[in-house]
Amino acid sequence: MVPSLLTSATFGGGFMPSKTLPSQKLEECRDLYLQGKSEHTNKNFVDAVRLFLKAVYMQESLLGKYHQDTIKTYWRLGRAACMAKQDQQAVEAFHRAMRMAEITFEDTVVKSLMNDVHSCWEEVDLTEQQPEEDRAPSRSSSPSPV
Repeated sequence: MVPSLLTSATFGGGFMPSKTLPSQKLEECRDLYLQGKSEHTNKNFVDAVRLFLKAVYMQESLLGKYHQDTIKTYWRLGRAACMAKQDQQAVEAFHRAMRMAEITFEDTVVKSLMNDVHSCWEEVDLTEQQPEEDRAPSRSSSPSPV
């Protein structure tokens, strides 16, 4: 398994990348990813999509598209887009995550990822079935600021 740079020596872990990467760009990328996670946790899915998109584009150029952090960000982007009802964006992100994971990870990880993709769509279906007063406020009606 490839060591994660989001938790690497650059950010207090034990792994040192083999080539020098611009630490400022990595820090910016890490911040975007963490902000996206926070927005997702707070159910601000449209903002999470915007932040994950910025992070994943940086990750692809800094880390490569088959790096586990890039794959993880595509997966999170897919989940956020799914919850924001940005179906096309979700499908594209999940497809990229799956395609990259099939090359990078073992079959058990890929199967787990596929199961999570299915559960995301089921979670959206269940949310739509809740009475309006029980639902979290939806921000999906506004266009994505991507």
